[in-house]
Amino acid sequence: MIVQEIAWAAGLFDGEGCVTISRSNPARSRSPDHQLRVTLGMCHEATIAKMKQMFGGSMSMRRSKAKGWRDHWVWCLASYPAANFLGSIYPYLITKKYEAWLGREFQATRTLFGGGPTHFRAEEEIALREGFRLALQEAKRGILQL
Repeated sequence: MIVQEIAWAAGLFDGEGCVTISRSNPARSRSPDHQLRVTLGMCHEATIAKMKQMFGGSMSMRRSKAKGWRDHWVWCLASYPAANFLGSIYPYLITKKYEAWLGREFQATRTLFGGGPTHFRAEEEIALREGFRLALQEAKRGILQL
């Protein structure tokens, strides 16, 4: 990839993208699980296809339920690919720079404790991951910034 393409993707993501850390309690797990996700949605299919071509991930169409709204396309990455994407666009981000930093730091903690989606998580591990999730929510509200 050339620098201009990465800078383009960063600008697009800075304006239209979303960084989230979701929390789930899967039925087969004994502990809550957290996952980093990045998404970008818009009506222009070719733009979403370009993001998928550049960074991988998935692409899907979402039908609009609201009258007068158009269907839109969504690109998504999760876990380590999401962290790698945030790392490649990080130097060019402005608005979502802190959110990207939190997402990358969160993903780095995934290697601290080991285990998979069904392993038992210690309270310390759950608290650390939940802390990142809550900090990201506050960053979206403008409460925390770099």
